[in-house]
Amino acid sequence: MRTLTLLFLVLCAFNVHSAIINYDDIIDNSFYDTDTELVWIDFGVTNSRQYVKTVQQLETGGIYEGWRLPTLEEVMTMVGHIAYAGGQKADVEFAETDRSGIYEAQDGNSLGEDDSVWDSIFDVIGYNDTYAGGLATSSEALFQGTDGLSTLIISDWGATDFSVNDYITLWDHRNFDSSATSSYKGLSTLLVREARVSVSEPSGFALFLGALLFVIARKVRVSGS
Repeated sequence: MRTLTLLFLVLCAFNVHSAIINYDDIIDNSFYDTDTELVWIDFGVTNSRQYVKTVQQLETGGIYEGWRLPTLEEVMTMVGHIAYAGGQKADVEFAETDRSGIYEAQDGNSLGEDDSVWDSIFDVIGYNDTYAGGLATSSEALFQGTDGLSTLIISDWGATDFSVNDYITLWDHRNFDSSATSSYKGLSTLLVREARVSVSEPSGFALFLGALLFVIARKVRVSGS
């Protein structure tokens, strides 16, 4: 797990300017990592569908054609960018537990409030299921880890009459292949794709600069003639 630990240290240092934003206007039910330029399918899109059946639908003609399974490094990077989006500091930032391969971040809500540092991000990435009488949402998804399937779990607590921590946990410490045929609505599959590149219109500053250079070049030609 030394590689994973190093990766998180790198993320802590360099992802201050990354952002996780809604991408639904381009691809339905997705969010975009501005740092890696990868698009991720929202939690709650592939839930209730078995992992093995989701993988089958990645083929040509499948309902998830164009998407692919992410690598462990891509998942780790995305998770780090969610946790540190905007450079906000959580109460606990990816502390490695006593079991190698488990990383977690936690941030508390104020008493009777829904105000952890991740609330705006959780609204963007979606969720699979609600629990605790609708006071909390759960986002859990499978991906290919170090040795078979691993899982990412995100819990978002709403306003309660006591303070509850929101948390992000990545489990890569053991094999979760037994969940590959689960149809549980609270479990989904992480899918990713490269962003569709579009040619943006020139900015006002760029147009101004181009016009200025044109005028200067014209004056040079006139004075030299």
